[in-house]
Amino acid sequence: MRELAQARETVAKLAANEERLRLARDMHDLTGQSLSVITLKSDLAAKRLSRLPASAERDAALGDLGDIGLVSRQTLHDIREAVSGYRRPTLAIEAITARNALEAADIRLDDDPELTLRSGTFDAEAEAVLAWCLREAVTNVIRHSGARNCRIRLVQHPGELSLEISDDGHGPSGQEPDAPQGAGLHGMSERLSAEGGRLSLGTAEPGPGSRGGHGFKLTATVPVDHYDA
Repeated sequence: MRELAQARETVAKLAANEERLRLARDMHDLTGQSLSVITLKSDLAAKRLSRLPASAERDAALGDLGDIGLVSRQTLHDIREAVSGYRRPTLAIEAITARNALEAADIRLDDDPELTLRSGTFDAEAEAVLAWCLREAVTNVIRHSGARNCRIRLVQHPGELSLEISDDGHGPSGQEPDAPQGAGLHGMSERLSAEGGRLSLGTAEPGPGSRGGHGFKLTATVPVDHYDA
């Protein structure tokens, strides 16, 4: 019964995330284009008016058109900011995406149910950063590691939450800043730092089913002051 309740909760979270994404797409598509047209038309009208003989009435109309263009641009910017918020990535969604991507690449995944169960239970910005790190790390595993196995864990520490992604691939030697995935690692570090977190890179311990040798382990940590255990 507990597992059934957890499954239902997961389905409800995924449905809510999908609805937010749908609303974000609709908001952008329906209003974004209209505001862009308003901005363009006001600019064109202002150019035509500027060719007319100078007069107080013409100057007042130019001022009004300038205000219209300013308001439409600001509103379009605000809508895009709102849409980006609705599209904020979550651990639950990225965990499903990672599972599908790794399966398609023939890489065995050992993932953590906590990725889904804890999604939405702590600071949304902190979760978005961890979700983005999960996406980038899995992309690196698929493209660059040569791994056959990947392990993902979400670990709670006092005042912190850590996302751990490890594999049994080539190991840390391939994860250099000038390597193809270096920009992604640098981006992860910057995003984590902005949230007061940190990125750690190292060698993974061989796990069950691994090929032995040295793998790669990435740990993304964020502070969580008000976490619901």
